[in-house]
Amino acid sequence: MSQRAFFSRPLGQWGVCLFVVASLMLFMSLTSPVSASSLKINLKKRKWSHKEESHLFNILEERQKYFKKRVKTSQRSFLFDDTSKDAEVAIHLENVRNSQYIGQIALGTPPQYFDVIFDTGSANLWIASSLCDSQGCLARDRFNHSKSKSFHPQDFELEVQFGTGTLEGYLASEDFHLGPMAIKHQGFAEISREIGDVFKEGEFEGILGLAYPELA
Repeated sequence: MSQRAFFSRPLGQWGVCLFVVASLMLFMSLTSPVSASSLKINLKKRKWSHKEESHLFNILEERQKYFKKRVKTSQRSFLFDDTSKDAEVAIHLENVRNSQYIGQIALGTPPQYFDVIFDTGSANLWIASSLCDSQGCLARDRFNHSKSKSFHPQDFELEVQFGTGTLEGYLASEDFHLGPMAIKHQGFAEISREIGDVFKEGEFEGILGLAYPELA
């Protein structure tokens, strides 16, 4: 029997505090006189000093060393071609209306290729499935797990609600390819239903989240 996950949390102690604060703000707004004039806030652009820029550069450099160390000590298998072990890898990204950056990844054995959004605001990987018959899915390439030798289902249903739509599907693991790099048993969401115009109008087959794991 599969499990099902929804993004919801109990009210809890912090929830009670927020409820009280919201109630007080609502009461004050109802009892305070309403002004017809607009509130204007002046913003001033401040240029960073050389010291501040150097400090930020040092932080980014330390984070880069940290992630390189994590890649080397990770329990996952990272496979590279011999010619690219010590080389930088460039992935072509297409700028879509200055709001999305789309590039190619692959899933499965043999690889199936997809155009996905490289998203710095999320940390999850999801791909439209061949099981999806929503309008947006039918217009694009879809992942067919029956054609992959490395697909492993996790028997866990997933439902994610956005402000612009809803995704439903299943969690699974699969071999993931990005340029010359391959990651064994990468977790991802295989989407079986897309609800919302954003998925009908989009020029992508999934999303590759690049943010910190805390956002997953």
